[in-house]
Amino acid sequence: MFENKFYQDLAVLSVNTAKLRNYYIPFPTMEAAFLAKDRQESENFLLLDGQWAFEFYASIHEIPVAFSEIPNTSLSKTIPVPSCIQNYGYDAHQYVNVSFPIPYDPPYTPYDNPCGIYRRHFELGEISERDYYLNFEGVDSNLYLWVNNQFVGYDQVTHSNSEFDVTPYLHEGTNEITVLVMKWCAGTYFEDQDKFRTTGITRSVYLVQRVKDCLWEYKIETPINPTSQTGVLHFRTPYQGEIHYLLFDLNGVKIDEGAASREFIIKVSNCAYWSAEIPNLYTFVMEVNGEYISEKIGFREFTIKDRILYLNGQPIKLYGVNHHDSHPELGPSMLKEDYRIDMLKMKQLNMNGIRTAHYPKSPEFYELADEIGFYVISEADIESHGVVNLFGESADYNLMARDEMFGEIIENRIIRSIIPFQNRASVFMWSMQNESGYGVNYEKAQKMVRKLDTTRLIHNERAAEPDLSRMNDFSNLDVISRMYASFSDVARYCEGNFDKPFIQCEYSHAMGNGPGDLADYFELMEKYPSYIGGFVWEWADHAMYLTDEFGRRVLGYGGDFGETLHDGNFCVDGLLFPDRSITSNALEYRNIHSPIQLKKVEGERVTLRNIQSFLTGAAFLGELSIHINGEKTGVIPIDLSRISPLSEQEIIFERPVVSVYDDVTINFVLKNQEGEVIGHQQKILQESQIRVPDILINEIEERNLIQVKQKQSCYILAGESFSYTFDARTGCFTQLKVAGEELLVAPSYIHLWRAPIDNDRYNMNNWRQAGYETNQWNLISFAITEKSAKVQIKGHYRLGKPGIQNILDMHIVITISLSGTIQYHFDVEKGINLPDLPRFGIVFPLKKLFDKVNYLGYGPYDSYVDKHHASHFGKYQQEISEMFENYLKPQENGNHWKTIEASVLGPVACQIRSSKSFNFSFLPYSATELTQAPHSYDLPISSAHHLSIDYKQNGIGSASCGHYLKEKYRFSEQKFQWDFSLSFLENQVMI
Repeated sequence: MFENKFYQDLAVLSVNTAKLRNYYIPFPTMEAAFLAKDRQESENFLLLDGQWAFEFYASIHEIPVAFSEIPNTSLSKTIPVPSCIQNYGYDAHQYVNVSFPIPYDPPYTPYDNPCGIYRRHFELGEISERDYYLNFEGVDSNLYLWVNNQFVGYDQVTHSNSEFDVTPYLHEGTNEITVLVMKWCAGTYFEDQDKFRTTGITRSVYLVQRVKDCLWEYKIETPINPTSQTGVLHFRTPYQGEIHYLLFDLNGVKIDEGAASREFIIKVSNCAYWSAEIPNLYTFVMEVNGEYISEKIGFREFTIKDRILYLNGQPIKLYGVNHHDSHPELGPSMLKEDYRIDMLKMKQLNMNGIRTAHYPKSPEFYELADEIGFYVISEADIESHGVVNLFGESADYNLMARDEMFGEIIENRIIRSIIPFQNRASVFMWSMQNESGYGVNYEKAQKMVRKLDTTRLIHNERAAEPDLSRMNDFSNLDVISRMYASFSDVARYCEGNFDKPFIQCEYSHAMGNGPGDLADYFELMEKYPSYIGGFVWEWADHAMYLTDEFGRRVLGYGGDFGETLHDGNFCVDGLLFPDRSITSNALEYRNIHSPIQLKKVEGERVTLRNIQSFLTGAAFLGELSIHINGEKTGVIPIDLSRISPLSEQEIIFERPVVSVYDDVTINFVLKNQEGEVIGHQQKILQESQIRVPDILINEIEERNLIQVKQKQSCYILAGESFSYTFDARTGCFTQLKVAGEELLVAPSYIHLWRAPIDNDRYNMNNWRQAGYETNQWNLISFAITEKSAKVQIKGHYRLGKPGIQNILDMHIVITISLSGTIQYHFDVEKGINLPDLPRFGIVFPLKKLFDKVNYLGYGPYDSYVDKHHASHFGKYQQEISEMFENYLKPQENGNHWKTIEASVLGPVACQIRSSKSFNFSFLPYSATELTQAPHSYDLPISSAHHLSIDYKQNGIGSASCGHYLKEKYRFSEQKFQWDFSLSFLENQVMI
């Protein structure tokens, strides 16, 4: 039995760890400190990442030796560090959002607590008169440490550096480190984050060599005076000895040098300030007793005035994203280059802010944020969300927030999230926790943080749901923060009598096909100065690789790893796919948040607006162009250099001469200096009066030119080059034969159902109960009229489901011309007291020989009534493979909103037109197949290419974790009429 109980003791926060300090790496020479691009360039730094010996035990009590003998255990396997053990076949992945993964019984953990023993050898030369500090940047969930068979200490904050003075334990030659890591400890109750729960040494391990009398901790503040364009480097430390310092400007030119102790100030004239748009960094080097420390200094100052957030005297908005450490190959073990890849993609998508959800990052993340330029909300490693799932009245969100038994732990975790990163320019706000309630413990912590750091803002979103049993203290909070506030709530806050700016630390839940509300939130940010921005949930899907029953290496989400407690695919909720592939959702964000906005067009004047706070338009390249019916017809020269930050510019252009039947748009494409597109916006100058070909041609002779034959409820309608089979019972064609070629592999059908997107999760049960997925048509009356040059079918149908009222009452008129064109007219009334419709239209399951489509409408990405900014009105040709978005959890995708006309190409061309714009999709799977497949790799081999022609679809929204759609985006019509025509051309032509 394992006897050491540190891991189940709330009073043991750590054992024998070094005093907490701000992060830095010492260098042996001035030149090395000044020139280094990476910490590994320091001779005082020894990285211990790599292959470690390893042994896994399903229970802590299965370790075959006593606690003191753990360093002597034989380890037969290896594992990479950093990593999580679940990625290497030990234990199992588990994704949980809210619930604790263990029974709620703090500080105790289950008796069978899985664990691993790690061992690493490394070489040291002659032990000098120096000290050695062993650093673990993150271990999940705790660590016991031995060095050369001697117990050193213990720590248990997963996403925090654990530093140990190991000087007394080291010797010249080969040294040995042994680490015991458990899956659960008392800290588990404070780390109930929405993520895969993992175990192991998940971040880097390294040894740092220090001089005996070293500079340990210091703080740098950078007050500025924008009026005089000056900055101040204010340095403070408890260190008593002399500190030599040098300050270098952006070009590496020395601008100050001196020596001082404890506290000093350096004034900088003509100071180049730091911002996310222009991340200017000075280099500050300190020398103490032959040890050199380099800091990158961003002179900047965040302030709030009149509920507006200012940086360096300029108002700024936060266009941000929440970022978990998650990767399908690496799990939570993201290294510097992985962070860099993510950050550069964020820049390409016009993001300027990151919330470190829901724990501090490794130190190199913050250095990159300084360098690349981001406004960072750095969050403490605290989440106790699971208390809301306790039984009965025990389910109290504020349970741990107000129980003073947990107060010291909460304060400790918050301090550990701040001190290491207190000198980073990118950090503008400290977040106390995530989804852990509000109470006295956080009020004490906030007061402590305010004394610790007067230069940054303090955030606690749970103040929105305070402890109602007492008077709550919000005096040390700087913002009103909400998650997923509705549009009306945002307006209420911004128009109300509040004394703090409003921010959404999470909004626009980007799960699956979504979000659909980004543009509406952006409009509110533009409208209200006190709405300082928000952070989309979230950056990338969480999914981990596994080998399925067929031996395929596939991505899995909650429930795919044998978990009994899990939250399904709720982790697949990012703007990007797990491998960081860009999605149409991410491009939607990019275009909406374009740095230069195409604001309006009035007459012959175009207004562009620069929403950047510091960059002028000279930082970008732009093109304005006129398009008629999707074709570019002219380019309007623009000089963006004259657009100052937060200002507008008018451009005069000559409107083209067009007919009333033309669609005319003006497009604005924005690129960065490298030529990458970072924004594409469009305004409609004119919508055409759409003409439908008149298929009701005059009678040529007094005889029937279209033959009609009846076989029970089916009618065969045959012309010179076509033969159509129509089923009166369903109101649809079972076969379309043109030029001797049968086009359908299954009967066409009218559908209301869409494969539920993740944002439909709270609608789909109502939709199913209302009969939208499975139902039956009932023929009320039917007539077919044969004339010389056309056949007209009239049917009255009701759609129903046993046990409920009628879903739809539908009159349909189908007219077939001598040329074979089919014209539909629908007159539809929805039953009373039924929910919004998912969609309404007809599906034609075409042969797979039909494999591409030309269309005039919104493309090339899918588009919906509230999600269409990734796409733009134009003329497109695409393969069917390009029209399918392969979400890990299959769902509705590929729709094209506001289409004018489309032609599906195969053995013949199927041309679709309507008197009004319509929706269509062309996909290798049916809505039923997408609905039934739990994963993308569970989809069947495609048997047909499904052409869906729709009157309308319900909007997208972000209701998977937010509010329902605005009324204007809902398919809530009680009555509607719709018509379209379907023509077949033997010669495939472009539209």
